[in-house]
Amino acid sequence: MQVPLGGLSELTIPYQAANIRVSFASPHFGYQAAPVFSYRLSPSNSRWSEPTTDSEMTLGKLAPAITHSICAF
Repeated sequence: MQVPLGGLSELTIPYQAANIRVSFASPHFGYQAAPVFSYRLSPSNSRWSEPTTDSEMTLGKLAPAITHSICAF
């Protein structure tokens, strides 16, 4: 299932989904360095990940009521 979020701030995913692939983007202009992303899964891990240029990740075996936050810089 592919779901473009557009202006959505929240998405509820059925518990039957075993693996979820998340792709994200940030505006990028040729004269700037590539965007760098960091993410966190709350409440299981409130720490931000190490910054990366990867704009896609796969999540599996998520506990109920997980919040996925993404930051681009």
